[in-house]
Amino acid sequence: MNYDPKTGNPVDIERLLEQLTLEEQVSLMAGADFWTTVAVPRLNIPAVKVSDGPNGARGAGGLTNGNPGCGFPLRDRARCGLEQRCGL
Repeated sequence: MNYDPKTGNPVDIERLLEQLTLEEQVSLMAGADFWTTVAVPRLNIPAVKVSDGPNGARGAGGLTNGNPGCGFPLRDRARCGLEQRCGL
């Protein structure tokens, strides 16, 4: 079960997906910009900031002119305990 982070109430993701129009579905795949999804206010779906992972979290600018990656891919960091070993 998924929960609304603001209210803590359960959210039925499958039901939300069924309620999306084709235009809303496409807009979610295209995004508002390079790092942000489109909000769907009528269903209380907020915009979400995303990041790429293979190069570490960046989440700003473009691929060639944005912030450099932090150098710690998040998946690997959690798996190998890198935070503890680096004192983070």
